[in-house]
Amino acid sequence: MLLAALGLEIFAMMPELRACGNVLSIWLRGGAPQLASAPADPSLRDANNRDYVITRQSNVTQVVLFGYTHCSDECPTALSKMARAYDAIGRPSRLRLVFVSFDPDRDTPRVLSTYMRLFKAPIIGLSGSPPALRAAMRRFGVEAVRIPSEEPGEGYSFAHTTSIHVIGPNDSFEAMYPIEDMDVHQLVIALQRELW
Repeated sequence: MLLAALGLEIFAMMPELRACGNVLSIWLRGGAPQLASAPADPSLRDANNRDYVITRQSNVTQVVLFGYTHCSDECPTALSKMARAYDAIGRPSRLRLVFVSFDPDRDTPRVLSTYMRLFKAPIIGLSGSPPALRAAMRRFGVEAVRIPSEEPGEGYSFAHTTSIHVIGPNDSFEAMYPIEDMDVHQLVIALQRELW
């Protein structure tokens, strides 16, 4: 009982842990697919400035990660795992990798396009207006807290949810996995379960 109370007190004091609380709840449920019940997410924009609505993609299952290109560790690690898992299961045409940046000021279409090429996989980079991004993040339970640098002129970073969302064709199902706790082999197994 004392440990539980202490855990709750620490959780309440650390906003970055609160931002990742939804990841823990999914992890405790085993990342099991669940029917999507939230309203459709808003239209975002791809690197070619075309509209893209995540929940309205037919005939394809998507692996979606929210992040930003200036992320020093979690985002590139997660994207690398996604790309390697995609290769490991034979790059199926019915599987699409998607990266949504919640940092549109720095992550322009050109920056996103260049960044996606680093991972040697056909990852679609998306962004949008701040209201559209906030709506999309709310739709998928993603949190991001902007943290100014302690050094003047050094920019900012984000404490953010690090999880992948697996979305079925036309939003037929939705699952979320804590990517930081998964190796490539575990991700392959999870994706195979969703695809076959």
